[in-house]
Amino acid sequence: MAKDSIMCKKVIDAIIFDMDGVLFDTEHLSNFIWKELFESQNILFKQEFIDSIKGRNLMDSSILFKKFYPGISQDFAYLKSIKNEMLNKEIDKNGLPIKFGAIQLLKYLKEKSYKVGLASSSPRTIVEKYLKISVFFKYFDCVVCGDEIAHSKPDPQIFQIACQKLNSTNSKSLVVEDSYNGVLAATRGDFHCVYIPDTLFFGTPINVIKKENLLEIIPFLETINGQKA
Repeated sequence: MAKDSIMCKKVIDAIIFDMDGVLFDTEHLSNFIWKELFESQNILFKQEFIDSIKGRNLMDSSILFKKFYPGISQDFAYLKSIKNEMLNKEIDKNGLPIKFGAIQLLKYLKEKSYKVGLASSSPRTIVEKYLKISVFFKYFDCVVCGDEIAHSKPDPQIFQIACQKLNSTNSKSLVVEDSYNGVLAATRGDFHCVYIPDTLFFGTPINVIKKENLLEIIPFLETINGQKA
């Protein structure tokens, strides 16, 4: 009986997902739209700027915009609103692309009674729209958005809030990320972290686990928690 109890006790009991690039294949489309928008505004497109704001909220992205484009008078919040409109039109027209393994992994986590959270730097209006389109709402016990926090990634605040809402601890929570800022936030917060490359490829700290897709997280959890599918 004692042995069974030990086996049932999870080393990791909570999974916290980023959204864009992790659950939904929106980053490639977003890059294309940013390029199109910048060119229409006669602004030199810099991929390094777009990469630098991945995982950051509007406030921090606006600060970076001024650093990358010191001579540009356009307001970044205005540009971001146009970009979001263009992205929404594309999704309304062609649907929301879901990442490989997302549905299977979320169903598995539900069946195994994991606590599941979403920590996205996108505003709640966008997050809720995507979750409704994908019918993913039912899989999440908490949702924390970029317009609800004071400090965006690479600060760990958004993951810390999600962890608290899930009634878990940093040492028992696994963050799933695709961006450099997100991985950095997870490591700074002392969370377990799985990095799944999407549009950004980079070296990771030794304590970060790299996986090719979401399905590969299932055997990883089974191994670390001593469970069977």
